[in-house]
Amino acid sequence: MLIIGSESSAPVASRDTLLRASLHSVFHDGNPRLIFQPINFREKKSGITRISFSSQYALLKLATPSASGSNDMDDSRHQRRILKAAEGYLELDLPEQALRELDQIKTTDEFRCRYHILRGEAFRQREEFEAALLSYHKSHCGEPENLIVLMGMAWCYKRTGQLHRSIQMMKRALEVEPDNALIQFNLACYFSLDQDKSQALSWLGRAFRQDRSLISLVADETDFDPLRDDPDFQYMIETVGTTEKQG
Repeated sequence: MLIIGSESSAPVASRDTLLRASLHSVFHDGNPRLIFQPINFREKKSGITRISFSSQYALLKLATPSASGSNDMDDSRHQRRILKAAEGYLELDLPEQALRELDQIKTTDEFRCRYHILRGEAFRQREEFEAALLSYHKSHCGEPENLIVLMGMAWCYKRTGQLHRSIQMMKRALEVEPDNALIQFNLACYFSLDQDKSQALSWLGRAFRQDRSLISLVADETDFDPLRDDPDFQYMIETVGTTEKQG
């Protein structure tokens, strides 16, 4: 069984070639099939791991169907496989290929939300934040508690000068998962940018109580620059850092 995922050490170009070969087999040979399993990932930017988005994308596996499986594919099954292919491309940070796959989809009610979520993610990866927000909004009415949508919208609002809306979306995400340390950490980042020291330190403290290892991200997180020289912020970072080193 062949597994293609975000932890692969192969260069992007070779992984893309391998993925396209797999998709060719799926859509033209009719023998292998694609299986997706949920995973979480952290965005990497400029070689630095940053907590900014928690996704439910998939590891792409190439497997052989059971002998009883049918090679016939009705329109609904065909569209599902295209959606899964788009998810695989997004997992490999290949938004252009994902959008090409999605262009084949007919947006029926059955796939409407998933289609717009994936388009939103593709545009977000391309840093086309206004287009991403448009797609996220189209999916939000159907899945108002989807963390991908809520955090994706927060991400894009921040980058389009709408920080208060970013905070609003992140608070909605917390209503879905109140103890999610990554959401709490992001909320602390946004309040720091908003010059709200009290809220920033409050949410940062909650995030550290859930996961002290997040302390390793603070030094490179520019969102906390407004608080760098604040003695209360420095005390928190020093205290948590010392505790983390002691295990």
